[in-house]
Amino acid sequence: MNLILLDPSEVDGHHARITDARRLTHLHEVHRANEGDRLTVGIQSGAMGKATLTELNTTQALFALEDINEPPPPALPVHLVLALPRPRMLARTLEHVTALGVKDITLLHTKRVEKSYWQSPELRPEKIHQHLILGLEQARDTQLPNVTLCKGFRPFME
Repeated sequence: MNLILLDPSEVDGHHARITDARRLTHLHEVHRANEGDRLTVGIQSGAMGKATLTELNTTQALFALEDINEPPPPALPVHLVLALPRPRMLARTLEHVTALGVKDITLLHTKRVEKSYWQSPELRPEKIHQHLILGLEQARDTQLPNVTLCKGFRPFME
């Protein structure tokens, strides 16, 4: 995680609170963060900047937001059109292309795509969102890509 990505609901004025276990574990074990450390943060679909960690324990992390005025990096002028991969590969693919800066992703059904792939839990909006967030954290970006599911190749081409 190169960026602590904050959901707008976690921000209250000049303060932010993180309570989810994944990011707390990352702060403890990877960043080895301590109270008083300045970390790079970004607000989802907003700006980025620095924040001071004011409290860190096993249940929450509190930040004092400082200079949150840096714009996210510009989007790549790329629209990725991809036949729906196997569910395991879908997760990694979404994370990696998001980390590369792709902002438009279309997943298509083609002859070789098994119909059962469309029933995968990985295609639920909350799972797709989770994988996009992981990619954004690696890319130091705040702008979520647009993911479109298209169950027909011919309608997509027309």
